[in-house]
Amino acid sequence: MSNLRTSLSAIFVFAACAAGIVTGASTSEAQSSTRQCVRTANSERDSCTAVCRATRSDTILNCRVPSGDCGDLCKAAFLSCIEPVSETRDACVDNCELSFDAARSSCATTCACTQGVDCGSSSCFGDCLDAPTIARGACKIACYRRGDIKEARRGCVTSLRRCSRACSRGGSNSSSSNSSSDSSNSGSSTSSSSSSGTSSSDDD
Repeated sequence: MSNLRTSLSAIFVFAACAAGIVTGASTSEAQSSTRQCVRTANSERDSCTAVCRATRSDTILNCRVPSGDCGDLCKAAFLSCIEPVSETRDACVDNCELSFDAARSSCATTCACTQGVDCGSSSCFGDCLDAPTIARGACKIACYRRGDIKEARRGCVTSLRRCSRACSRGGSNSSSSNSSSDSSNSGSSTSSSSSSGTSSSDDD
């Protein structure tokens, strides 16, 4: 009878340990998946912020261009100027994605899992992707902050502002209201310089 109790106790302990191991593994995988999901979300947020800042800047610039034929010509010239700049930036962002895709495939191979099937529940895959995920977000942000891209964009913005001021000073009916606003906001070279410095933070 004593041996039976001992055997039963051993079975119960083994079952409890096995359950603990399974539960522990499941918990570890869940935590890894959650961590990866959060880091991916943060990375996407940072990238989205950079894109939204650029979009906001373009919208503000568009708001400040006088209406009418003259303003339309300014906008067309700006778009022609900014297009190659945007293409360079987009190519930079695409390279960030390609690097991340390569790292993801490498992690799937290393962790012996299949993307879209079981990699999402693999703690190995989640740990492996931590660094590439952070690097992708940093890479995208760096594309928007690249010195050559910012400088080229700044040149386009400067030309647009000069064109807009020229339209306003032309005294056309379609831009008379903008002319008075422009003269009140930039009545002296000092205040104009200050305004340009303030706006450049938005345009970058």
